[in-house]
Amino acid sequence: MGTALDDLCNPRSMLSVAVMQLVEWIKLDKYVLKMQDDVSYMVFVSKIIEFAHVTGKRVILEGVETAEDLAFAERIGVDYVQGFFYRDNFIYF
Repeated sequence: MGTALDDLCNPRSMLSVAVMQLVEWIKLDKYVLKMQDDVSYMVFVSKIIEFAHVTGKRVILEGVETAEDLAFAERIGVDYVQGFFYRDNFIYF
């Protein structure tokens, strides 16, 4: 027997679509960098980025510390990065 993820679009779900609709910015955790080789995980991330852009939101990827991290951020289409690779907090694409 498998498992199910219940109540995904319910406003009281842990992943609140209602909250995501209200914000202007979506900040992706640095864990995305760690998981970049996981195809299934990155499908989810790409859809979150797509949702953000279609609904007029900006996306920030945190934890950018190397040139490789920055190249990855550009590939996945985030709008800004944050991390110790730069002196300033945000880099704009």
